[in-house]
Amino acid sequence: MNYNLYSDAGMSSILGDGTGGSVTLTSIVDKTAPWTINVFGRIDALQVVPLGSFSDTLTATILY
Repeated sequence: MNYNLYSDAGMSSILGDGTGGSVTLTSIVDKTAPWTINVFGRIDALQVVPLGSFSDTLTATILY
């Protein structure tokens, strides 16, 4: 199944490494408090995908 992850609910900014039109997330974070982000996903059109729940693993690189 092909899909994209987005940084906004309008699904206009594809999350990635900053190449090919994708965007990265950058934030100043308080190290004493949790950092929460919202990520939105959309399955590409015209795929035959069965009903059900799906999961995947996301890897985040944190530089400090």
